[in-house]
Order: sequence, then structure tokens, then C-alpha cells
Amino acid sequence: MKKSKDTRFIIIGAGAAGLTAAETLLNKGYTNVIILEKESFAGGKCRSVEYEGRSYELGAGIISANNKTIMDLVEIYEVPIKPVVFGQDNLFDLETGGVCPDTLSFPDKFSFFWQLLLRYHRLLLQFPKVQEPGLAQCELELFDNFHHWAKMNNIPLVEDKFERFFTGFGYGYWEEVPAAYTLKYNDWASLVSYMRRAIYIFPEGIQGLWKKIADRHKVFYNTSIKRIARKENVITIDTDKQQLRADVLMLTCPLEETFCFMDTTKAEAELFSKIKYTEYITYLCRLENFPNQTGFIPAHFSPSKKGHPVFWYKRYTDTNIYTLYVLSDFTVSDAAMFHNIEECISKLGGSLIKVEQIVKWKYFPHVDTQDMQDGFYPKLESIQGFNNTYYLGELLNFSTVELSAVYAKNLVERFF
Repeated sequence: MKKSKDTRFIIIGAGAAGLTAAETLLNKGYTNVIILEKESFAGGKCRSVEYEGRSYELGAGIISANNKTIMDLVEIYEVPIKPVVFGQDNLFDLETGGVCPDTLSFPDKFSFFWQLLLRYHRLLLQFPKVQEPGLAQCELELFDNFHHWAKMNNIPLVEDKFERFFTGFGYGYWEEVPAAYTLKYNDWASLVSYMRRAIYIFPEGIQGLWKKIADRHKVFYNTSIKRIARKENVITIDTDKQQLRADVLMLTCPLEETFCFMDTTKAEAELFSKIKYTEYITYLCRLENFPNQTGFIPAHFSPSKKGHPVFWYKRYTDTNIYTLYVLSDFTVSDAAMFHNIEECISKLGGSLIKVEQIVKWKYFPHVDTQDMQDGFYPKLESIQGFNNTYYLGELLNFSTVELSAVYAKNLVERFF
């Protein structure tokens, strides 16, 4: 049911999902929208920092030409983007300290493109529902983990080539993640954008986009939620600064964190308790004698190597500043991860001079194969709107900026 234009909305979280929802509501004529943000800035996992006069990304920072929702916002807010520079081999061998040799023969290379262009493309066409906003409509076959699903569909070379952009980017391991997430992430339009080299970065930092959007809206920063009570069609939100009332509540924060402050229902509690995360840690470092490019470390693309670096990003070739990314599971100590980083840098011929900044991300909210098979997403969608509460964010679609924004926009268009 559509709401009156004077409906009072409160959105928890000023990241990509929350701000896209607010932007969509405003464009539909709703003006009574407040966003509550616990940090002192907007952007969520889109976090940019300026160091020595240049912008660095500590979280998400790349978009592709097919990311229409974000591209539209980039155009509206006149935020500069520029193409990513491609060209270098970027898989590194810790045993030799250099780039991994290309082990694919010409027939294998031909086989890879055949698997990608024919088999994988055909498989995507067989499962069109996975490309719709959300995951509730996904076919049963996609609940299996991607490693087994790829084996059953005879696309081993596609699995191998995709791994660096999945595990390396913090989304876990093929043996542990349902195939639905991988197909959502590696849709055909995104792959075509990659093959066309239509991939872009934000020279001034992606967070600048979200700051501009947030400036258009009423955002209360540095705000902690103390209590949310949902009674008689009125939602009361007590923060550390004031009490607010709303007609509609939108949650983009980690849903299981609401146990601490919201009157969660039995259905909510049951679903929220199943959500899992990876731990993805960004280290902004100054290195010497390290490869002057971006690189992945396939030796660490295994659950047995949790707490080891999987990827590094060299944003500028004329500096010795790198961002290194460690994939873990919240069980590895800071000291152990730091040791793993130093060891990895040393094996690649470099030395660590200084760590400038560390950001720990509670990353990639998802559920496992069994919970997906048990209907997690249809159950979650079935309670959208109950108690005038709506759920948005990475969990509902996938942990990219575009897919988070797509779901948020679609939810507003469906219900309001």
C-alpha cells in the first residue's frame, strides 16, 4: 500500500543502501525522511581517505559501466570517474616472489573462453531470476556451494579465473558460499563491462559521491540507537541525543545488531541469528621494494589460510603506498595477521616501513547453503513491512555498491 507523502521515515545507516533509499523517496515526493548514522561521515563501506594530498580507498571503490543506479547518481551529482588501467599480470607466487607463470596452453585458453562464452553464459540464461533484485526468487540449484556447482556444470576454468575477484575481494571461499551469490556478482553485463575495460574508479574517492548525496538529506551523524519500540503503528526511536517518532523504519545496519536495541519478533530473531560474515581488513601501508602494481595471492585463496593477505592495491605507481587486504573469520589475532602480512611482503621481496591506517570490516553478510535451502530469503521477504519495518542493505542482494543500491531503490519503488 502506498503511503501518504507526509509519512515519517527513519533510515538507520547512511551507506549506499540507506542513501539510495532516501534519494528514491525524495524523488517520489516524500520529504519527511531522517537518516541516523553512528559514524561521523556518510558512505558506510565506501570509505576514502586523503593521504599526502591523494585519495585512497579503504573499502569499495570500483564500479562498472553496467552499474546504472550508481552511474545515474554519478551523473546527477557530477562526481568525476576515470577508467581503470589494465594490462599487467596480477597473480603472484610466494615461492618465487614473482608473477605466476601463465600455465594455460593455447588449447586451455580456448577452452576457458568456450566455457565462459558458451557454458557460463548459457547457465546464466537458465537462471534469470538470480539477476532480479533480491535473492528470494533464486532457483534451488543455486543453493549449492559454487565449487560443487561449477564442477557439476563443467566450468573449472571459469571457477579458477573468477576466484581472484571473489575470494580476493573478501567474499569468502568457493567451498563455503552458495552459487547464487557468485552468479549475482558475476552477471553477464558485469563480465561484458570487464571485457570491454569499462571499469572505473573515483579519482577524488568514492566517499565523495555519498557525501554529496547525504548533504541533500537530513542525516544525524554520531548517533547511537538506544531503543526502538514498534507499537500501534508508531515507531519510537531513542538515541543518545533525542527521541524520534516515525511511521516507517528502514534498517540497513547489520540486522543481528538490532537484538541490542529493538523489540525483535520471534521471526526476526530466528532469521537474523543465521547471518554470517567474513572479516576483511584493510591495511594502508608504506612499503619498499615491493611490486609496483596491484596483485593477488592465490596461495591464500583457501580456508586454511584465513588471516593471510589475499590482495593488494597500488593506486598510484609513483608512490610507495599500498592497501593490503586480509581475509579472515574473526578468530585470528591482530598479531598473527600482522605477522602474516610481514612474511608475505618479505616473500615478495619487499619490506614494511609503516602501517598508516587499519580498518576492520564486518563484511559480506550472507547465509550458508543449508539456510538458503531452508528458505531464508523468502522468509525474510515475507516479513517486509511487518511492524512498518523494512530491511535493506548488502544482505538482501549482494555486497557491492551497485547491488546494495539496486535493492534499496527497488524496495522503495515496490512499497512506496
